[in-house]
Amino acid sequence: MGLVLDLLKPEIEKTIKGLDSKNFPPDPIAGPHFSKITSVMSSAYKRHGYILERAILEAPVDVTIGGWGQDGHVAYNQARRQLFHQLSLEDLANSTVRIQDNNIDTIIALAQRTFGAAYQFVPPMSVTLGMRECLGASKVRLYSDTGAWKQTALRVALFSKPTVEYPITLLQQHPDALITATIETARHPIAENPEWELF
Repeated sequence: MGLVLDLLKPEIEKTIKGLDSKNFPPDPIAGPHFSKITSVMSSAYKRHGYILERAILEAPVDVTIGGWGQDGHVAYNQARRQLFHQLSLEDLANSTVRIQDNNIDTIIALAQRTFGAAYQFVPPMSVTLGMRECLGASKVRLYSDTGAWKQTALRVALFSKPTVEYPITLLQQHPDALITATIETARHPIAENPEWELF
């Protein structure tokens, strides 16, 4: 893997330097700074994404270390909420490195945790490893300390069948995956209030 990255590094640096000098039209919501970051990343990915994806797949990965999101996303494999095209579990499991639109709930979660709920400062897009890269490691270790935001996703990860709505459920099919959470994250208001009649 090191040799592959050593060969790629000069070309990637040259590409980023060239793209950084370009003028991209600013997105009126993201503003000029975040627009440029997103434009440079997406342009660089179009040039090098396939090469990086191949490098990851060809080298043995020992461990995937990361977190999970409020919708059970692993890395940034957010639950895809596309009205006209639904993913299958197989599509999700085989997803690879890509640029994607961030879901509204992910934008709100990041805005609340980072920018005082100023969602205008959260990039509308993100680059993510796919589930194929994340699950391809010998071990998967996910951690969360954000409490109430992740309570439902943790319950679904532990007790639901695999579902594209919560990508974290695919970890059930991995031979060596561990999820670590705080006590607050492991609690759930519905479990603690059995008198609630929700259905």
